[in-house]
Amino acid sequence: MPKVFPSKILLFGEYTILNGSSALAVPLQQFFGKWIPKDGPEINRKALIAFANFLLAKEFKFLDTNKLIYDLNNGLNFESNIPIGYGMGSSGSVSAAIYSSYKIETQNDQSLSIYRDELSQMENFFHGNSSGLDPLVSYLNKAILKTPDNQFKKVDELKGIDGIDIFLLDTKQSRSTAPLVKKYKASLEDKNFKSLLESNYIYQVELSIKAFINADKDSFFESLDQISDFQYHHFKDMILEKNGKAWTEALDTDFCRLKLCGAGGGGYILGFSKNNEKTKELLGEVRFVEI
Repeated sequence: MPKVFPSKILLFGEYTILNGSSALAVPLQQFFGKWIPKDGPEINRKALIAFANFLLAKEFKFLDTNKLIYDLNNGLNFESNIPIGYGMGSSGSVSAAIYSSYKIETQNDQSLSIYRDELSQMENFFHGNSSGLDPLVSYLNKAILKTPDNQFKKVDELKGIDGIDIFLLDTKQSRSTAPLVKKYKASLEDKNFKSLLESNYIYQVELSIKAFINADKDSFFESLDQISDFQYHHFKDMILEKNGKAWTEALDTDFCRLKLCGAGGGGYILGFSKNNEKTKELLGEVRFVEI
């Protein structure tokens, strides 16, 4: 069975990672990419060759790019069910696949920081300035915690919280991250917004990550409630108008909450549920996922 390179979801830290907060990203096994020997969609191979040519032009010494291009020209393709423009790390998956298959091994064991640095240089092709977080999660198939001092650490035993399930709500609309990040950065010029963000919201992000890692159900849902409410009132550009009603209806319950999945503005909305049947009755078609 060919090796697969999973998608990722950023559980917490979207946008505030730009302010230096912690962030927690996890692999999601239901969506993934894998190498296939031939007969894949031609458009995929053309995009891969463009990516490979970018890597070749950068002359990365850690990759055997010539072999990659040779294999692509001889029919190798990459098959993926990760939706593009949904905040699931589709470019991270293909970057991780190339890194895993064409990385030039060295005698020295490499650190997590080197992996991230090299993967970020690769993923710059897609995002201009990648943190390397998405491909690192996919490459290691591990949850990654980014700390306020900009350290990236594996979280080996992350199993979620008993009694709280994670789900995805499909907005049925793809989006582009860059314009949303630009709007967020512009909003930081508003002193009131920035003060609210720094005095309370980022604190709740830190609490939610700590509670999730420690499987502290009560503390987690309390912080999640604050995050969901803050996002609804202060991240209007990142929540589609058609999803606003579902957001507030979830806030009015004691069993589920919605939050941004990555940049928002389309793609998936991330949700957490204490009662799956009631959540489905309230929100309709949702997809429960396992990390």
